[in-house]
Amino acid sequence: MFFRLSEQERQEHYLAKSTSDILKRKKLAFGTAHMAVLEDDGTVSAYGDNSRGQCEVAAWRDIQKIAAGDFHTVGLKKDGTVLAAGDNTYGQCNVGEWSGVAELFAERNLTTAFTQDGAMLVAAAKPEAVQAKKENEEAARREQAFAAKKEQEKLLAGVNARTAAQICDRMEALLKQQQSVSENNTARLEQLLKSSLEKLVHEVAAAPQQQPSLTPKQQKHVPPSNFGYKIVNGQAYILSYTGDERDMVIPETIEGAPVTMIEVRAFENDTFIERVVLPPSLQIIRKYAFRGCENLRKIEIPGNSELKIIGECAFEKCEKLVGTADSPSQKRLVLPNGIQSIARWAFAQCQSLHTVVVPESIQTIGFGAFSECTSLDKLWLPQGAQNRLGRLDLIVDRLNCLQWGTPAV
Repeated sequence: MFFRLSEQERQEHYLAKSTSDILKRKKLAFGTAHMAVLEDDGTVSAYGDNSRGQCEVAAWRDIQKIAAGDFHTVGLKKDGTVLAAGDNTYGQCNVGEWSGVAELFAERNLTTAFTQDGAMLVAAAKPEAVQAKKENEEAARREQAFAAKKEQEKLLAGVNARTAAQICDRMEALLKQQQSVSENNTARLEQLLKSSLEKLVHEVAAAPQQQPSLTPKQQKHVPPSNFGYKIVNGQAYILSYTGDERDMVIPETIEGAPVTMIEVRAFENDTFIERVVLPPSLQIIRKYAFRGCENLRKIEIPGNSELKIIGECAFEKCEKLVGTADSPSQKRLVLPNGIQSIARWAFAQCQSLHTVVVPESIQTIGFGAFSECTSLDKLWLPQGAQNRLGRLDLIVDRLNCLQWGTPAV
């Protein structure tokens, strides 16, 4: 019996056969949210989530097989060596010394291979090593928080000690004033002392408590509370934040080192922050730094700011962000002169932005940097910047919001 296939059935059959052939030739590799493709010329292309560098494979050459785990990609070269890109939290990318590899596999957080002589290679951390790393990081964070708390208690103890000394001095003065009172007037003396003490305590409680000023040397060794950080080549990088302040001031220096960078995901999805004050020393805000801070309304940027780079998705989904002006009603985000790069999707889905002012110093603006900003009315770009910015329709959804030059104050 003969059956004639319809055009749609033939196309579906051809697609299924082509996909099957590609998979059999191991030309595709899938991670949790990314895909790698082995091209016929031995190069590799990657698509999808690149939050951990798993798609940074453009420089690979002479690749014959590829594989992918959750957040990493590996490639087997024709000479038997292996390349890797992406997350290496569990050592899954530690393949640099492998050689003579014939088969390559990747799964979740590990990479395995078989050499030409049948030996098995594994790149993955042992469970106890992973647990030890987590415990060490948690212990370091707790020690830092404990040290900051102790320093604060020490300062408050100094304030309380001075308050007690003031009370004692006043009491001693009152006793001297009452030396002329005879022993028969003891009750009167006690009444006077009691009323004077109550008045004194009320005055001390009403007075603002001033923290004692620290010398520069003391300040250098007091770590900022609630901020995780690291010092690299004399510069401080902000790594994380555990506080719940609504008005957050990022310190200008930590341990005497200028704060120059906010690292990846440092404040991501923080629902407490409503206003952030950036230090003038800050130069780079890396990707996802403030992503999803749904209550963030204002970014305070000093006039002498050294900010140069705003990374990928740095302020994405900050739905209430209105700007940098003192008055929220102005709804104007004014980026500092000196900014050079605004990466892709940096301010995507900032639905409360009305006006954005980009300075003359800008060199690049990435794909969708201001996409889905549904309230955006004016995007001010410097005159003549279009030649270096490229297609403006890839930067913002609505071209009618584009303005050229500098807005009136």
